[in-house]
Amino acid sequence: MKEILLSCLDDLRLTLEANGVARADFTVALGNLRYRYEPRLKAAGVSIALWDVKSLPMDFHIPTQDITPLLRIIQEAISNIIKHSHAKHVSFTFTKEHDTLEILIEDDGIGLDPTKPCKGMGLSGMQKRAYALGADLVVINRKKMGTSICVRYRLSHIATQH
Repeated sequence: MKEILLSCLDDLRLTLEANGVARADFTVALGNLRYRYEPRLKAAGVSIALWDVKSLPMDFHIPTQDITPLLRIIQEAISNIIKHSHAKHVSFTFTKEHDTLEILIEDDGIGLDPTKPCKGMGLSGMQKRAYALGADLVVINRKKMGTSICVRYRLSHIATQH
């Protein structure tokens, strides 16, 4: 019950913080997310091996309404790492190449077991959020070597959809 309440508080904080972030402040939203979740990762025995936002330009713009869904995808990945991965390390890399924001999350856990059906809404929820954004989400299972999640959010669709 305590974990559910903490998760609800995190969801509320994430939404409030993301809605208060200006268009150009996606990196601020990422910093807030890290601030909220790094203690949870540490408590689960997972350290952040890499948090790389260096390649995001200072004038990087994402519409406010797209910030929360992107953060929720990252939040769900973190939740899955804490609950299921048995990882010791996780890396987050955020890059902008041409018209694409790429978010890469990699852990060194046990990977996904393809013989076990997914019980929760985690991965399917991540897929739905990515699809709604016009983004691609790829999950790579590296059996006994961890999982990689890659989100490719095309910035070129912004002018046509927003």
